[in-house]
Amino acid sequence: MKKTLWTVVLVGMVLWYCPGFGEEKSPSPAELSIVTGQEQGTYYVMARDLRKLAGRNGIDLNVIPSLGSVENLLRVDQFPSIQLGMVQLDTLAIAVVSAATGKDEDSAELRNLLSHIRVVFPLYREEVHLVASADIRSLADLHNKRVSIGKASSGTYGTAQVILHEYKVGLGEVFTMDTEQAIEALRRGQIDAFFAVVGAPADVLAKGISKEDKFHVVPIIRKEGDSYESATLPANTYSWQPEAVPTVSILNVLITSDKNMKGADCQNIGRFAKTVYDNLGWLKGNGHPKWKDVTIGKKFLVGDKLVSPCVSKAMSQAD
Repeated sequence: MKKTLWTVVLVGMVLWYCPGFGEEKSPSPAELSIVTGQEQGTYYVMARDLRKLAGRNGIDLNVIPSLGSVENLLRVDQFPSIQLGMVQLDTLAIAVVSAATGKDEDSAELRNLLSHIRVVFPLYREEVHLVASADIRSLADLHNKRVSIGKASSGTYGTAQVILHEYKVGLGEVFTMDTEQAIEALRRGQIDAFFAVVGAPADVLAKGISKEDKFHVVPIIRKEGDSYESATLPANTYSWQPEAVPTVSILNVLITSDKNMKGADCQNIGRFAKTVYDNLGWLKGNGHPKWKDVTIGKKFLVGDKLVSPCVSKAMSQAD
C-alpha cells in the first residue's frame, strides 16, 4: 500500500502544470517562496499569515497554492526557486519506508530526494476529518462503501490509506477527489464519506458545508499502537457539528531542500526561521487559530540533525 502511493506519485503524475511553474528564476536576496495547499485550506491561510509577518521584517514571501503534502515535497526538491513547503509528518514517514524497502529505480530516486530534505521548524497538528452522511456512524461502517481518500498528491491520500489499513476497513469503491469535490459528491449522493486531513477550523469545511446538508464528522477512536495521536474537534468547531468529536491528528512541518541551496537562499531561510521564532506571539495573536498550537523550541532548531543547517546557524547566532 505505501509503496503504491509513491509509485503513483513519482511515476504516474506530472504536476508541473500549475501557474508560475514555467520558467525558473533565482529569487532576489530578500525573496522566498512557500508551497502550501488549496486556497481554502489551513496551509494556505497560515502561509498568508507568514507572508504578512515576513513582509513586516523585510522578506518577500511568495505563497503558492498546491494539492497538498506530496506535491509540496516534490516541488521543494525539484524547483530551486521554491525553498519552503508545508508537509505532513506521516507523508515523510511513508516516503522513508517506501525508499528503505524498495529496490527499484523509483525507490533510489526517492532515497535521493529524502537525503536532501530538512526541517525548517515544526508547525501544528492537523486533525483527520471523516465527513459522512447520516448512516455512517463509525469507521467500520465504511466497509464496502464509496469513499474519497483525497487527491494522490495530498497528504490525506496517504493518511486515509494508513488508517483504513490499521482499522482493517475494506472500501467498496475508492475515489480520489479534493475536499471541495468530495463535499459536492457527498451532497449529490455519489459517495458515502470522505477524508480530509486539515487543521481545524478549516475554511473549506466551514464554508462548504451547512446544517442543511446533514453531514457529520465520524469519530475515530485511537487504538494502542496506532500511528497517530488522539485529538478532539470541540463542539461547534463548525456550525454543522454541534457535539465534540474524537479523532486523530498528524504533526506537520515546514521543510526545505539543501540540494540546490545557494548562499543567499540559505541566509534568507535562516533569517525567516528566526523571524518566525521571535514573532510567534504576533502570529498567535493575529493569525489563524492554529498558531496557538504551534511551539518552536530553540534547542531543537539549533541541535537536531533533521533541521536545516541554515536554520541552525541563524538560531545559534541569535541572542
